[in-house]
Amino acid sequence: MVTVTPKPKKPKKKSLTDEIIIKSEETGDILAKYDEEMIQAITDTVAKNANRSELIMFLSVAKNYNLDPFRKEIWFTKIDGRPTVMTARDGYVRIAKQNPAFEKLQSSAVYENDNFNVSWVNGELDSFTHNHGIKDRGECIGAWASLKYHGLEPIFIFVQTDEYDKKKSVWKSNKSAMIRKVAEKEVCRLGEGVTGIYIEEEMPDEYSLKNTLQSEVVEHKIINNSKKNIIDANIIDKEE
Repeated sequence: MVTVTPKPKKPKKKSLTDEIIIKSEETGDILAKYDEEMIQAITDTVAKNANRSELIMFLSVAKNYNLDPFRKEIWFTKIDGRPTVMTARDGYVRIAKQNPAFEKLQSSAVYENDNFNVSWVNGELDSFTHNHGIKDRGECIGAWASLKYHGLEPIFIFVQTDEYDKKKSVWKSNKSAMIRKVAEKEVCRLGEGVTGIYIEEEMPDEYSLKNTLQSEVVEHKIINNSKKNIIDANIIDKEE
């Protein structure tokens, strides 16, 4: 008698839109749950061309920093085929403001005829002055930003316009506002240790929010957890 042993069934491969549950790696607690309808909305708008692994990574990063893709605070794209998570200046500011010790964020564009001086002692900011009139300020050469947390010295940064100005789009018509956004992003990034997320204002026009989003997304429900958890993910970040 011949005995035929049936081959074990292979587990069904999950489709892109199958439910995704984001859990804490430390406790296993559920941090967020996305059903099929929500995932379809995300892949139709803020995470086009993402495969399932990339989508899980993207949603984990979004939850880690408490940024909501449905509110257009964070989105996914690919640059030269590499998965990239993006936000705008407001996303970084939101991350900083979630810190209970947050006090204030200040910034200003700097022009070539301004009186702008910064003094550093042993690598620490000692003092800075920035005075200017309202006329004949010359070209915008950069911007500074300062982030203050309760009980700590302010974090200060200066960025130069020529390192970010793409000589097109809104940089031509609103250079000072754009470089201020970059400065605010950088100081928030330093203050909160944010890695792996590009700011919209740094990228070519084709990766901007308006070119990534094609339609409004539906209302959603997310299971939130009040504890702050860190979820590790491999993300492309050319700045690091």
